[in-house]
Amino acid sequence: MSNKPNQSHSNVFKFSVALDALRGIKSVQELCKEFGLASSLVYEWKKQLEDNGPTLFVDKRRTENADKETIEKLARTLEKVEAENDFLGRVFNRLP
Repeated sequence: MSNKPNQSHSNVFKFSVALDALRGIKSVQELCKEFGLASSLVYEWKKQLEDNGPTLFVDKRRTENADKETIEKLARTLEKVEAENDFLGRVFNRLP
């Protein structure tokens, strides 16, 4: 275990350790001993890398364009619903 409680590690360090653990270059126990880490930390970082790795290569431009298109579509739908609501409100007010 580390001599420094609540020590924060850089993202680069976490990535490096997690990648070594994921590749099997060194065992988790070896990494813990070498860097003075708790095994739970290494397993957590490894899991985060496994879970989030595919999102590292997402084309952000494509995602931003899709978001803009979705927002525009929602705005058009909202305008339509507001117009329908206004029309129905006027029709309802005319009823005896």
